[in-house]
Amino acid sequence: MFAIRIVLALAMIVVGIVIIVRMFPYPIHETFTGLVLGAAMIALGAFRLYQIARVRQGQ
Repeated sequence: MFAIRIVLALAMIVVGIVIIVRMFPYPIHETFTGLVLGAAMIALGAFRLYQIARVRQGQ
């Protein structure tokens, strides 16, 4: 079960990176929302990995 959660958290990070990289060719005033979304996905994935690590330490 933990493996699936880890894979999903890593997938969120990868999706966030892909969103940010796809926004690079455009001016920032046109893609600000996409950059925020990408950063939020990366932060959410990293936070989930942190939570998973905390739960694993408690076992």
